[in-house]
Amino acid sequence: MVVLVGLVVLTTISLSLWQLTKGFEKHTERTDYIARLYEDAIEQSEYQEHESAYRQIQLRGSYITERSFVVGYQRHNQLPGHWIVTPFRTSVGIFLVNRGWLPIRQHFLETPEFETPEGTVEITGVIWTHKRFQSDKSYDQPDWPKRVKRLNLKLMAEITGAYEDEIRLLADNPGAFTPIQLLVENEPAMHWGYAFQWLLIGGLVVSAYWFFYIRRGEVGNE
Repeated sequence: MVVLVGLVVLTTISLSLWQLTKGFEKHTERTDYIARLYEDAIEQSEYQEHESAYRQIQLRGSYITERSFVVGYQRHNQLPGHWIVTPFRTSVGIFLVNRGWLPIRQHFLETPEFETPEGTVEITGVIWTHKRFQSDKSYDQPDWPKRVKRLNLKLMAEITGAYEDEIRLLADNPGAFTPIQLLVENEPAMHWGYAFQWLLIGGLVVSAYWFFYIRRGEVGNE
């Protein structure tokens, strides 16, 4: 039993240290990402797909007005609404521009009406990247604008021939609605929480061993 408890404790300590290390790595990455938000905007010719996350970017081109996605189940200040994502054609390719949030007007099933600037415009946004995409059959519908349940940049890119990164449009740009908050996921806190949980599990194992095998044995011998 002593050997078994020792192995469990060593395992929980190892897992806790691993999560602590991951937490510090994610903290460094997150600090770097936040710093990128305040750097000067890059030109569209400097863009690298999946490599330019959290940098501001200046684009010159035109919206593909007949091809917009209306992404449902999005909230702003606890109010329900939609995100509007419209492909933006430039000389270096097509970008998926998230123009921001629109509130629900009357009921959720109603597709919101919105205008899209025509002609050549210049816009500035933040390159946002996503690691996970959920399947969504609503992308198969033929009508435009497409009402979809989830933001799936991979499917959007396949349908429109665009890059897979999202460009979150900043305020006061042509075609912008209520801007999306630029919040970076707090992954370090998650890993540090896991580290604490593993230490807690190890402590509980030691406590249980002490109470059921040592303490009770001492009481039984009295």
